[in-house]
Amino acid sequence: MGVILMTVPKQVRGTALPYLRLWRKAKGYSVRELGELSGVQYSQISRIENANQHVTPQTIKKLADALSITREELITQEPKGAIPDVTEDRIDHDQVPTVNIAPTQPA
Repeated sequence: MGVILMTVPKQVRGTALPYLRLWRKAKGYSVRELGELSGVQYSQISRIENANQHVTPQTIKKLADALSITREELITQEPKGAIPDVTEDRIDHDQVPTVNIAPTQPA
């Protein structure tokens, strides 16, 4: 079996993948489904998405292959049309749409 060589940008080595959750959701996979497709434990994927786990080049390759994207896309790009990941503790109010609802009139 041959050796797979790849260059991982210095800023990504040993860090989490900032766009993994966006790519996974864009492809319509749950964490468990991506785990089954990639051979990476779903608990590890969850930790990577939450920036609690470092990533090896082998894991990047497995995840990118399962998502049918290049390693470079997974590392450096968010999917086109991705919806920003908004959580209660990190709301960017400039990215949250405002909806005005007019009161309804009784019939």
